[in-house]
Amino acid sequence: AWQAYSIGCRAPLVAPAVTISQPGGSTVAIAWSAVPSAASYEVWWADDVPYFSPGDTCSAAPNCVVVTATSFSQDVLGSVDASRVFVVRASNPCGSAAALSNRTGEFEFGLQSSVN
Repeated sequence: AWQAYSIGCRAPLVAPAVTISQPGGSTVAIAWSAVPSAASYEVWWADDVPYFSPGDTCSAAPNCVVVTATSFSQDVLGSVDASRVFVVRASNPCGSAAALSNRTGEFEFGLQSSVN
């Protein structure tokens, strides 16, 4: 029997490999190489929870955004009381998603002087 198959709906095969940089000021930028068959990317983040589990639906989450570019930036630096961790997931035009990327994030620590 003949079956219709759409090339555009093939699930992305690989998870993006994410890198992080500080382009200036309080901005943190993450970037990744394009994933074959990906139409968009879900960028998830969490504060102070390095091993968080992203949800199933990015559009309903306050800590997720869908982008078509292979980069994303936020102004998050400047608080020694918080850290932010990012993961990225590639999605095809039909909504099938690849595995999560590596985790990357920004961590800030205050220095304290010690007097003996």
